[in-house]
Amino acid sequence: MGVSNHLGNSVLDAVFRGEGLQYNNVYISLHTGDPDGNGQNELAGNNYARQETSPSDWTPADARETENANIIEFDELPAATISHVGVWDSLENGEFLWGGALDETQEVSEGDVVRFSVGEITASIDPE
Repeated sequence: MGVSNHLGNSVLDAVFRGEGLQYNNVYISLHTGDPDGNGQNELAGNNYARQETSPSDWTPADARETENANIIEFDELPAATISHVGVWDSLENGEFLWGGALDETQEVSEGDVVRFSVGEITASIDPE
């Protein structure tokens, strides 16, 4: 799962220009296709909303990766095939930060709940 252009630029600016980089909360999104670098294909409809997470909802980074330390749950979803997750800096609109494919796509019916168990979402920064 990869970082967006926005987040990559922010990391470089923090390292090389000393500009601050901190997100107190990030918001997890569901996608029906690859979000690419801009968050496209985000699920919409019914009562879908991004789910807020705080720093304590993630494990300390180790070996360039972190994972969810608490359950992340979406309820009252529209019918869809969910294939990817994303991370944003706000509940609505905002900047897309990171995204990637699920290990397995999930078919959901209207009103279903999708729950990610502890450790099920892993975010990493891989060297090229």
